[in-house]
Amino acid sequence: MSGGTTLNIQQADGTAHQIDLSGAKTIQDVIDAINGLGNPNLSASLNLSGNGITVTDVSVGTIGFSIEANEIGIGLGIAG
Repeated sequence: MSGGTTLNIQQADGTAHQIDLSGAKTIQDVIDAINGLGNPNLSASLNLSGNGITVTDVSVGTIGFSIEANEIGIGLGIAG
């Protein structure tokens, strides 16, 4: 992965994560980094088409779930 290497995720309950993906070489590395946070309300998996990532937040709150539209979030196709 080139360019920015930090994936910024904001969960609906206000929990914020800055995930360093500088060592990630594969999509599985990204999925493992997100799941490796140990947060039971946040998970990542290969999407149903098998060509991308689905990130799921089941936390409850009013902040709103989002993934920053920075270089890495856009490059992975999961920003929003």
